[in-house]
Amino acid sequence: MSGVLHCEEGDYDTAHSYFLEAFEQLDQLDEKERALPCLKYMMLCRILDSLVKALKLSAMGGVGAKSDRSDVDISGMISGKQGVKYAGQDIEAMSAIAAAASRRSLKEFEEVTDKYKHELQDDLLIKHHLRILHEQLLESNLVSYTETHVHRFCTFAIPPHSIKSIYSLYFLTPDTKKRNTSRSALLNHIHVSKFPI
Repeated sequence: MSGVLHCEEGDYDTAHSYFLEAFEQLDQLDEKERALPCLKYMMLCRILDSLVKALKLSAMGGVGAKSDRSDVDISGMISGKQGVKYAGQDIEAMSAIAAAASRRSLKEFEEVTDKYKHELQDDLLIKHHLRILHEQLLESNLVSYTETHVHRFCTFAIPPHSIKSIYSLYFLTPDTKKRNTSRSALLNHIHVSKFPI
């Protein structure tokens, strides 16, 4: 229970510790059916923690930057004797999610969630946090896209931070009224900058 609460608060490191403790106890009791969700939660915490840290680090120099190295390393959790004992669709699903998150690939993430629907959507904790992970990947991809295309807007003499905030608001706001307001602000800024009175 404590692991779930820490996970909900975004303290993935502490949540991982609680899930690890529960997993070890259940594994010693040979309660494989009850230990497997704990192992999946441990993997989920590592994935989320790694992504949050990567995005915070890259926020200083560019949110959403893809990395050549694997930022999400869960191989240690599934190697050795325990890896063989718990191998199966559940572990494959979590490994595939880790790979997609590591590459910041929204498309790959969506393919994995479709392929392993039963393994990933039946558990409420995993389902909830995968939705959060999806939003983080979407935002990361949009910001990365914005940064690569911001130079096009700079020809209109718009400050890059204005472009990013308006652009993010436009794409990430579900409220159509607010979206239209940000679109109007961007178009107005372009018009005023390009065609001063």
